[in-house]
This record gives sequence, C-alpha cells and structure tokens, in this order.
Amino acid sequence: MKSNKATAALSIALAVAVMTMPELAFAQATGGGGQMAGVVTWLVSNIGKPMLYAGIIMIAFLLLGGRISLPTVAMVAAGGLVLANYGAIAGFFAF
Repeated sequence: MKSNKATAALSIALAVAVMTMPELAFAQATGGGGQMAGVVTWLVSNIGKPMLYAGIIMIAFLLLGGRISLPTVAMVAAGGLVLANYGAIAGFFAF
C-alpha cells in the first residue's frame, strides 16, 4: 500500500499536470471544413431541426390540450405563445 504522503504527492502532481495542459477544443467538425463538415451539416438540417421543431410543437399541443380551469387557461395561453413562437425558441438552440 502507498503511504498518505505518496498519495498526496501523486494527487498534487496530477492536479498540476492537468492545470498546465492547454485548453482542448471540442470537435469542431464544421469549422475546419474537414470530411465531417458535410455530414454534420446534413444531420443538423435533415434530422436536428425537424426533431427540434416537432418537439417544440408537441409541447405546445400538450400545453394547449388541458381542461377548463384557471391553471389550464394559463397553460393554454402558454401553449399558444410557444406555438406562435416556435421558430424563435428554436433559434435559442443555435440552429
């Protein structure tokens, strides 16, 4: 077994090594124009946007489909606002 001093020294050395590493960039497939740029563009335009729009519209219909009561009227109003502004809501997701 290692002693507590050895474990502490290893932990400190590992923390210093991690902190001195350069900040790694996430995969930027569309930024460099590499092979994956076309695939990412196709996935976002043909799968991502329609799924996002369908989800937003589905939530709007779920909010609109309530029974008559004061909270339900508020839900219907919220659903109408979501349905009317689904394009702006999708814009928040940077599509």
